[in-house]
Amino acid sequence: MGKEQDLIISGVHLELTPALKTAVEKTEKLFQHEERMRRMRVELEYRKHKKTNHNRFIAKGHIEINGAGAVLVITEAGDNLYFS
Repeated sequence: MGKEQDLIISGVHLELTPALKTAVEKTEKLFQHEERMRRMRVELEYRKHKKTNHNRFIAKGHIEINGAGAVLVITEAGDNLYFS
C-alpha cells in the first residue's frame, strides 16, 4: 500500500509565481527523511508594515505527522521572501 504525501502551497496577499512554487517544492525532500509525514502545507504571506513602510514576508509551514495527532508549525519572517 502506497503512502499518501501531499505538499500544499498557498499565497496570502501575494501571487504564487513559478519561481516561488519551485523554491517551496524543494521542501518535498523532507518526505524522504520522515516516512510518517503525511502532509506539508506552506503559506507564503506578504504584509506591508504601515508605520515603517517596510515589506514583511512570512513563510509558515504546517507539517502533519501520522499517529502524532498534532500539527508542527514553523514560521519565519523577514524582508526577503526567498530567505524566509
